[in-house]
Amino acid sequence: SLTTSSPLRRGRERSRTLLRIRGGTTEALDLSRPLRKGELVVSEVKVRRDKQDLKTVPSRFVVVEDGIPSLGRAVDEDAAYLADGGIRPPEESYWANIKETQRHPDKTVRVAQVLPTGELILYQVWQVAFSGRATVPPARAYDMYDESIQGNTEAQSVRAE
Repeated sequence: SLTTSSPLRRGRERSRTLLRIRGGTTEALDLSRPLRKGELVVSEVKVRRDKQDLKTVPSRFVVVEDGIPSLGRAVDEDAAYLADGGIRPPEESYWANIKETQRHPDKTVRVAQVLPTGELILYQVWQVAFSGRATVPPARAYDMYDESIQGNTEAQSVRAE
């Protein structure tokens, strides 16, 4: 899980974990070691709404913007790659709760319905396309109708050879 030193938080708990797909499984990404061109990375973003937020905010939709570093390339068919990595979110709750996905060169934006528990886990897959050093921008989550209810993770540095 991501540790943050100065994240923005108003009504949301959030974390991002980076995983590497390798041989039919996933493993935690060691950011002290370089990535290799062609490797697939899974970004797992967890969002939890405060209990008070669940009672007072009528919206049940969250927008999650998950950044892609400049050395990466977005992967459109993430469902297949997630399955290849052994990540199989329950179909009825995961894919049905994602209402919209927008792919951009630098991020994936998803609009999703928060589960009654107030929790939400979203995945994004990107592929290492270039060598060098780059920053994975913070993942940002905010209420679809009230952006003052928001939170973000901290940025992370990656390198690829």
